[in-house]
Amino acid sequence: MKQLILLNLALILAGCTGARKYSKYDEFEDVRVDQMTGNVISGRIFGKTCLCLGARRESQVLISVTNVFVTSVTNSEVTYQTNATISALTNILFSASTNAVAAPPTESTNGPVLGDTQPAVVIANLASPGSTNVVMTTSGNHGVTRANNQMTVTAQVVSQYNNQVSASFNSTTITTQFSRNITAETNLVITTVTNQTVQPVTNITILSTNIAVRNYFLLVELLPPPDFTMQTGDSLMLLVDGRSYTFSQANPESVFAARKGYVSVFYRATPEVLLAIANAREVRIRLKGVNTYLERTMPRSAQANFRKFLQRNFNNKQLAAPSGKSSDMTVSSL
Repeated sequence: MKQLILLNLALILAGCTGARKYSKYDEFEDVRVDQMTGNVISGRIFGKTCLCLGARRESQVLISVTNVFVTSVTNSEVTYQTNATISALTNILFSASTNAVAAPPTESTNGPVLGDTQPAVVIANLASPGSTNVVMTTSGNHGVTRANNQMTVTAQVVSQYNNQVSASFNSTTITTQFSRNITAETNLVITTVTNQTVQPVTNITILSTNIAVRNYFLLVELLPPPDFTMQTGDSLMLLVDGRSYTFSQANPESVFAARKGYVSVFYRATPEVLLAIANAREVRIRLKGVNTYLERTMPRSAQANFRKFLQRNFNNKQLAAPSGKSSDMTVSSL
């Protein structure tokens, strides 16, 4: 029984105190993984809560990829619309009128008297010759109206014929009138509709051969207390020398096998954050839960593990010391 207790204590001690660093190549995902686990920041080895903060980098080499996509869409449509309207109007008028003129009064002249009668002089109304009036009129109106896509042609012809005959006989005047109006109109409308759309789209993406693409993560390993449930989303906050960082949960490219009993969550980070953690004077951590949160201060030993991990995997030996001296490590070396 004592041996079993000692074995459990040894397992807990090994799980919460030893920072492990390893590199591997995932043939399935074609990704190289550099990772650090077991970097304890909880401060109490045999406490009920064990909190670890590690780092992870995934490297992948991309070959040359060229994507050329050209789309040409042409829509040409020509529509002709012709509207022809022809109108013909004929108006024929025939009229006949008779005008009776009264005879002028009879004039008398005093002369010698023969018996009881007086001679009278009568001026008769003789017949006047007739008259004829013929009028023929023809008029035409032509018009063309042109817009952007429409042309209107209008043609109108008007023919008018008038014939009037007058004849007078003694006191009677006979007038005969004949009138004919012919109107012809043509309306021609031509509408041209042209719709032509050309959309050439060219998308060319070229990635040079053998470019290394790297993704960086922070790994939180937690042996939580019974009343703690981790919040989803932005659940990790760091206060690095007074500067606040918030991280969202993310899934790495390569699979990760969590340690038994631990809750392991990855957060996407940047190389600047890893450098800031390794070189900071003070790093404070807050892990948000559903109803509560955990806060810890990163010890010097955990920061030293961070620096050793960066020096080992990122080939740079000039990281700053915890005292805050300047570092010659650049982001490009990561």
